[in-house]
Amino acid sequence: MIALSHHAETDSSPNPFINPSPYNTWVELGARGGATYTNQPGLPGERIGVPRKKVAICGFEEQSGQTAPYDDPEWDVWGFNMANRMGFMRDREGRFRADAWFDLHEEHAQSAKDLAWINACPVPIYLTHQYGTNPLAIVLSLEDIQADILSQYGRQPKADYFSSSFAYATALAIAQGYTTIGLFGVSLDWGRERVVERGNLEYWIGFAQGLGLNIVIGPRSKLLTHPGLYGIEYDKEKDGVEAACAEVMRQLLQSPGIRERLDAGLQERTRAMEQIRQECANLVERIIYQSPGAV
Repeated sequence: MIALSHHAETDSSPNPFINPSPYNTWVELGARGGATYTNQPGLPGERIGVPRKKVAICGFEEQSGQTAPYDDPEWDVWGFNMANRMGFMRDREGRFRADAWFDLHEEHAQSAKDLAWINACPVPIYLTHQYGTNPLAIVLSLEDIQADILSQYGRQPKADYFSSSFAYATALAIAQGYTTIGLFGVSLDWGRERVVERGNLEYWIGFAQGLGLNIVIGPRSKLLTHPGLYGIEYDKEKDGVEAACAEVMRQLLQSPGIRERLDAGLQERTRAMEQIRQECANLVERIIYQSPGAV
């Protein structure tokens, strides 16, 4: 097991500012975290060499075992959110490996550690809006994504349908002209992810395949999978879906926010039912007392 370097200020492992992977195609000139590295040729934010045509979108399941091509010079590698703290964004020598980063959450949703990384990230980092002090920060533009896809492929994507950072990244990869898009360590099979995020990402995967792009799904990913062929494998599919639905419900009920909303909803429905019962009782009472011969 490689002993990873560590950067205390951003809680990053490996340390992204000392001896980064030579496979990284983006460089920065200057000091970060007390260290200076120069990887000529290149200027801040300038790509070195011929642009790559393959991009690996790396999710957090990579912490259970690397499956992405971190050591393949044909691939760009994209990281997300707090992955800098998880130890898997590295090449075989334990050096920080990333060509771009994404943290697509508004500033008020960021923790102190998140903000420290956003401000220090040594590769271009995509944000929802301009904040912080990082000169490599880029505001993700849905208008530009839509325009670039339209100009390259003559197709108009559904640009108002996004429910995860991975969907944004896949759309951006299409817009930036990558011909192979890989998703590694990405299953979106837990709670909210399974309910609202996975279908959205699979829409963009299908969109990319419809354009003739090559999609690579990591070996442990559950994307584009289903527990049997609907109708043809009736019992297998039915049992698998019921088990999956039960598991998602269990996961959702573990979320305090979901429990509170369910409790509030049940209380509101209980109040509504009580009101309906009372209105029915009042109506029956009026009918009885207004009927001829009523005492």
